[in-house]
Amino acid sequence: METAKNLTTPEAALKIMGSENFISLDEALKVFPYKKDGLTGYDTVPFSKELLYHCSEEGRPFILFPAFCKLGNVSLTINCLHDLLNYSHYDLFHPFPRDPVMQKSSFIYRATCEPRWYLISKKVMEVDEVKQFCASNELSYKNFKAAPAVVYVYAWILFKLAKKRTLFLENLLYCQDNYSDRKNAPTMVYLSFKSGKVAAGYWFPKKGGINELGIVPSVDQYTE
Repeated sequence: METAKNLTTPEAALKIMGSENFISLDEALKVFPYKKDGLTGYDTVPFSKELLYHCSEEGRPFILFPAFCKLGNVSLTINCLHDLLNYSHYDLFHPFPRDPVMQKSSFIYRATCEPRWYLISKKVMEVDEVKQFCASNELSYKNFKAAPAVVYVYAWILFKLAKKRTLFLENLLYCQDNYSDRKNAPTMVYLSFKSGKVAAGYWFPKKGGINELGIVPSVDQYTE
């Protein structure tokens, strides 16, 4: 729930997170140009100072950044991000799988980030590692979830172009998105950035097998 306690100004957030782990609104607008006066909801960060301190300590590498869902009238889907970068002569995507189900998947062609600040890990973690972090800081694990694939692709592009830094190199990471095909049980979407480019695929988890892939936890807004 939103309260004054779990809100922070961007200026205070920058001081806590450090410039290495923080993208300002102006920095994001240089990567994804948009009229600043047309943006609302970015004057406060929906995370408390205490939480940001927990997530910025050494060995707890989280990043904080503003996400946009549109560029003018164009929705910033993964497919749109792919096309925009290709148009700007950035070769940052592997070809999408040719599977007909994947080619119609909403996570590529319809899903966008929410227009807000995101607080996510900058490295791929193991599930047990996230649970241990939450337990040691008396935080609820249920507030540290996998995000939709578009959030990771957007963050990866943003930090690569604005900070010249490459995220998520440790492992494949699973995403919130899933879909089913005709032959199999529901499948999960995964991403890989290990080659220096965005690669997407789908994965059929075994029972209790979520630990086969890593997670990049995204913190729910107003987490205390």
